[in-house]
Amino acid sequence: MAYWQGGASSSADPGHGGGGRAAKALDFGGRLPRTEAAFRSLEAAVVHGLPAVVRTISDEAVANLDAVLAPLVEAATRAHVEGAIRALFAEPDNAVVQEAGGRFIAAAATDGGRPELRRLLEEFGAAAWLEAVVRRHPRSKGVQNQALWALFKLQGRQPLVAVLTDQALGSSPEATTAALWGLFHIGSAENISWPERKELAALAEAARQRFPDDSRLATHALGIIGSMLNVKVADADHAQATAAIAVVISALQTHQGDIALQRAAAQTLVSLVEGNSGAAAMLRHHKDNVIALLDGVMRSHPHKAVFGVAGVLEALAREGLKGPKQQAALLKVLASFTEESDLEAILRLDAIGCVYDAMASSEHANSSGIAALGRIAEFLIEQASQSAPAGSQDSQDPSSDAVLGVHIVKCIGTIVRRLECEIQQRRPDNFVYAEALGALRNVSRRSPALARRIAATTSVTAAVEMAFERDFFDLTFECIRQLIGAVLFFSGLAKLMAMLEKYPEAPIFHEAACRVLVETAEHEDGSNAPGTILEAAAGLSFYATRVLVEMVPQSQRLNPDSLACAAIRLHSHVLGVATAGLEEGVHSLLGALRHYQYKADVATEVCCALVSVYIAKGPGVMPVLSTCRAGDALVDVVRRFPNNSEVLGDAAVALGALYGFKQVLDLLRSSPGNLAVQQAGCRALAELCRMNLCFASEEERKAAEDAARATQAAYPGQERWQLQAQIEVTLGLIANAAVAAQRAP
Repeated sequence: MAYWQGGASSSADPGHGGGGRAAKALDFGGRLPRTEAAFRSLEAAVVHGLPAVVRTISDEAVANLDAVLAPLVEAATRAHVEGAIRALFAEPDNAVVQEAGGRFIAAAATDGGRPELRRLLEEFGAAAWLEAVVRRHPRSKGVQNQALWALFKLQGRQPLVAVLTDQALGSSPEATTAALWGLFHIGSAENISWPERKELAALAEAARQRFPDDSRLATHALGIIGSMLNVKVADADHAQATAAIAVVISALQTHQGDIALQRAAAQTLVSLVEGNSGAAAMLRHHKDNVIALLDGVMRSHPHKAVFGVAGVLEALAREGLKGPKQQAALLKVLASFTEESDLEAILRLDAIGCVYDAMASSEHANSSGIAALGRIAEFLIEQASQSAPAGSQDSQDPSSDAVLGVHIVKCIGTIVRRLECEIQQRRPDNFVYAEALGALRNVSRRSPALARRIAATTSVTAAVEMAFERDFFDLTFECIRQLIGAVLFFSGLAKLMAMLEKYPEAPIFHEAACRVLVETAEHEDGSNAPGTILEAAAGLSFYATRVLVEMVPQSQRLNPDSLACAAIRLHSHVLGVATAGLEEGVHSLLGALRHYQYKADVATEVCCALVSVYIAKGPGVMPVLSTCRAGDALVDVVRRFPNNSEVLGDAAVALGALYGFKQVLDLLRSSPGNLAVQQAGCRALAELCRMNLCFASEEERKAAEDAARATQAAYPGQERWQLQAQIEVTLGLIANAAVAAQRAP
């Protein structure tokens, strides 16, 4: 988005409880008529006229045009920022003006991560001014919200921490609430050490105690405590997280009936007990009290107020939570438990019986219940495989192979019977189709014996065939995907290909088929045994080419780029392995790239597919790529997506894999001030090293190291921690990378 269009706001709106604001069109309210008219003219010339010219003129003309226009646009940006900052300086006592100024600075600081805007804000003293504004208006909610959020965007979390530790600002509920809100919305806490996490949690609790009657402040404080004291981090102190359970209970007791705080408290409790047996035991000890305190959220959103498998199963059986929507929500939670399931609770509380009863109580719970049964069956199969080496057969041992086998069969039988009932309905539930077949397929993958048993069940194959013949036009995409997966798994690839031939003008069907074939290829993990995807690579490559060449162009009004992406991804698995059709396949990939020039997802998939083909075929594929002008197509991708780091990264990896590290180094040198390019280039260098590709010489390896260090120096600071971490990884890989002359024969 152009900088004169108002600037995108941050991902969250300080002071308004969450959601981001959409970028607004240019609107000065008629108060800057000359400026607005000039911007409109510039927008018309640049947005609507200039791109068409740039795409047609020569490279030399583009370079000359860039040299002329860039200084003018940079000067306009500078004038825009300087004018706004100086206007703020002129009215320091006007809270409304300063609130708007904080919003402006926050938007400018986050506008696509453009470093030139941040440098201008630093040059004109924006951070120092914001600090003064925060102190000048300590009781203005709007000023505190916007100014502190802007400071966070400029300097990270330290200004927010400083507010909580400052005697004067710490006595202001407005400043304290704004600081807590900002800390809660800083994003992932993965890069924060445990001592820092503990300090932030302590500051949040101290703030809550200073203002015990402020429920909004307490809500933010609980959110920080939950996110910071989750123990899934190195050096975590489980005792500290366990002690925080009492803090949450205290807040619930103080603000009884506050639904917003109850939701935050429930989320915090879930975070505290995750991976922490001590906290889980503490919560079980106070279970009845906590359930009573969470009564409001338990009734409206029970799935947000239950903890662990035992908590979900107990909630399913509770009289006050027998409503159909409540039961369905609880079953969804149960279906989400996989690795952290509790075998003792599943057996003791008869999880299968609880799910069956919930499904019988309401048709709303059927699809969620089947998903839960599928997860339970998968978990029980995993537990059975981990039983005692000798394989306990004691029927009195609840965890023996024999007992677990009975429960597994009971799970699968319940799913199959429910599927049989659905087949007989006049208007079957598509979600039941999808969940049942998906669950049966996942269980079959874990156990060959169960797979044979399920495949021999006539109701499964009948459900698939009837669904396609009777309900095809009523099926959702996910249902179609699960049905196709069932056909492929239980009936084989030949049956699926016959069905694809039967529906040549159903792009949704073919998109789902391509995605299922890709998913199956990834699950088979490179196996080319009979019946696998790679064993049929030649035929599937021909099919993917046909989809791209014939079907995609004919389905303009049916989201064809999504179909194209699915076919391209299938090509990335089979084209390099296929024994024929290589040139036609590469042509179809580059044709899709030309057809969808500005579709980032298509560009990404094509770049990845070309790399996959090169890895599979080796340098012998280069004549085909040269004939198809793949290099020119990749350079065009870089030009078309100058600010999309994901697409640039994939294009850079493809250029480097096909034509050497020099291509990536040239990309890095071409745009030292473009953050997206630098991120993409550093990631590409790392990926090429992981691919075990060689530098052409020691000088080239040293040049790659210098380029990464230059990017590291150009983008310092906590706000660039992800880029800094990527560069450290890149430098380590470059240091251990081989040079062509040094590679052992």
